[in-house]
Amino acid sequence: MIRCPIEWRFDSNRIKSSVLELNAEWTLECLMYTIKKLHNPYSKPVRLRICRNYIRGDDIIYGKLNICASPLNKTRNVLCGNSTLLHEWKFNQLLTDGRSFAHIDLDFELPVSMRNMYLSYVISGVIFIFKDTEFFIDEMEEQLPVSEGARIADSGNTTIIDTNEFNSLKNLSEDMMHLFDEGSSFADVVLECESFSVPAHKSILSARSPVFSAMFKTEMKESREETVDIIDMDISVLQTMLVYIYSGNTDGLSMSNAHDLLFAADKYQLIELKKVCSKFLRSNANDQNILNILVFGYLHDLDLKDFAVSFICNEVEDFSVLENSEEWKRLCEEISTLAIEVSVAFIKTKEEKWNNSNN
Repeated sequence: MIRCPIEWRFDSNRIKSSVLELNAEWTLECLMYTIKKLHNPYSKPVRLRICRNYIRGDDIIYGKLNICASPLNKTRNVLCGNSTLLHEWKFNQLLTDGRSFAHIDLDFELPVSMRNMYLSYVISGVIFIFKDTEFFIDEMEEQLPVSEGARIADSGNTTIIDTNEFNSLKNLSEDMMHLFDEGSSFADVVLECESFSVPAHKSILSARSPVFSAMFKTEMKESREETVDIIDMDISVLQTMLVYIYSGNTDGLSMSNAHDLLFAADKYQLIELKKVCSKFLRSNANDQNILNILVFGYLHDLDLKDFAVSFICNEVEDFSVLENSEEWKRLCEEISTLAIEVSVAFIKTKEEKWNNSNN
């Protein structure tokens, strides 16, 4: 077991990332997103990336961290105000064989009063890295949460972590992927997409998706003919969705397919995949893609829509840039009620900020 205490300070002065060396094998990188204000751009931490310099073997990462910020005098490079706690969180990640890094999203909003300031951030806490199947951790202030499949039990003042269940779930996921990769072995339904035929298993599709379950239980065409025509997504999105259905793996998620995968997850009621897609889109939101995220949230995930409205109101300084975009013009034509909702929310937010600044 490797124990890494963290006390890491870095500034928001338009940097894209900051790197902390944990030891000879591990580093921690904080990725920043630059908010493009008219007169005072600033950077906000959006994601941690914990990296190892090897890819063989499985490592389990537990952590308890918090992030604080203090106003920074840019000219003198000295702190000029009290520290504010922005976010605290606990996390666990299974870094499997063949992978060299894991992402930890920093899902928090920067207070409005701090958005026009240069800030000094401090990330503090502790990270534990485990390499064996059972560990004893002393000096933990409280029990850390565990991903599905791992077990933590208390024994006196020592916490025992048994990761056999982690390995069991990992093996199950790999075995299910072998079944999917083998194609026609024991398959009893074929998914037709574009010019491709993808063999699958009704029992697995039904267990994971209420939509597939209802489809195969009734006397629908798909149940009688043992084929399902997939006409509203391309083959790459279907393959990524099936990998998730069989194994729970979402490594294929990217900005190029996140919108389409969110649509697929919503259509087939894959609730957890839908959450993963929405979280991914929130973490990668910027001025250029926020209108697309807004529309997909409106259609498939109201929480994502609310996030997009809030982002436009609080992070976009010059609304005219959005208004002059082709995406906004199309939004006004096709979903005018949503465009009105965003405009009204933006005006109200600016009025509130103006009133607060003059009180």
